[in-house]
Amino acid sequence: MLNNKYKIIFFGSAEFSVPILEILIQNKMIDAVISSPPKPIGRRQIITPTPVSQLAAQNQMAVFEPENLNDEKFLSQIKKIRPDLFLVAAYGKILPKIILEIPSAGAINVHGSLLPKYRGSSPLQAALLNGDKETGLTFILMDEKVDHGPILVKKKIKIKKNCTYSELSKEMSFLAAKITPSVIEDFLNKKIKPLPQNEDEASYVKTIKKEDGHVDFNMPADKIQNPIGDTAPKLMGAVIKYKNQITIQTFDRLLLVKKLQLEGQKSMDISSFLNGHTDFVGSQLF
Repeated sequence: MLNNKYKIIFFGSAEFSVPILEILIQNKMIDAVISSPPKPIGRRQIITPTPVSQLAAQNQMAVFEPENLNDEKFLSQIKKIRPDLFLVAAYGKILPKIILEIPSAGAINVHGSLLPKYRGSSPLQAALLNGDKETGLTFILMDEKVDHGPILVKKKIKIKKNCTYSELSKEMSFLAAKITPSVIEDFLNKKIKPLPQNEDEASYVKTIKKEDGHVDFNMPADKIQNPIGDTAPKLMGAVIKYKNQITIQTFDRLLLVKKLQLEGQKSMDISSFLNGHTDFVGSQLF
């Protein structure tokens, strides 16, 4: 394990970052945490710190939540720590050159794809939308370009059939938490040789927006989710009770509905949903 001569600052905001920060705090490897500012959450728009900020506060860590990474006061505060390394995981902002130049050993980013594939902010979603059979984590030494720096470590995982984003994100997050301490230690002890990415294999993903989650029921069922049958009226998006189960007609098959989640509400099983939405069967989704 690292001795106390190294000072490390953690950058993270999303839930994905939490298990990683948690294990680093347990190992006494973090000197400060930088996260996105609090923002309104939920129907009541309550101003809420990020999950990372909440975890850091619970552990009495120094937490910085800058609106502007180029702010002189913020930069001065970080420089006073004299960090050796930044560890970045789902922070949500691109680090400018003036930030990347602060740590003496550089900055490591934990990215949710097998780089150089799926550079950008939505690599897990891209893997699922494209029906990939595997994905993984890549630890890179950061430079000014997005997800471009030399590779330190790669870890592959298989994507399970019918895997959801939340399931994949959780699996990847816990994998990252498991291996991040050793990656940091090996890097600082110069046991890892950074290797440049192959630019010929690079691909980029856009930020996934809410509208990208809309389902086109004119598509074949296996492009949406589990195919369960092929006997039904051809009314695309029709909600049908079929063999005592609730299904939606796609281009070629029926899609079994087990759970539903309305915007801004919690997920519920189909029986509970139907208790409050009796007109759902017989409707048509577009």
